[in-house]
Amino acid sequence: MHDAVLTATEPQVDCAGEPRRLRVGVLISGSGTNLQALIDRSAAGTLDAEVVVVISNKEAAYGLERARRAQIPAVWIDPATCASPAPSPRRSSPSADASCSRAAPGSGPR
Repeated sequence: MHDAVLTATEPQVDCAGEPRRLRVGVLISGSGTNLQALIDRSAAGTLDAEVVVVISNKEAAYGLERARRAQIPAVWIDPATCASPAPSPRRSSPSADASCSRAAPGSGPR
């Protein structure tokens, strides 16, 4: 597996000109070891980003627990509730099936 590298062409700043960290959503389907690395680096200040949500297609993915322990909202989206398979990234559009965008009941932060 390859590690992801986050880059930005310009520094992120808020309306007062103060530095702002990149807000990142992470998609997982398993143990979340890469997620944990992002959480750890963000907390240590060696990654100019913060994980703000974690989404999984597997209810039992341990990465959801990692996110909850770090107080990051974590949701499971049940693929069975989607009316059709997820669209190809090449064909995704804002009109993608809305039923797939809802989290499964009880999957929010605990």
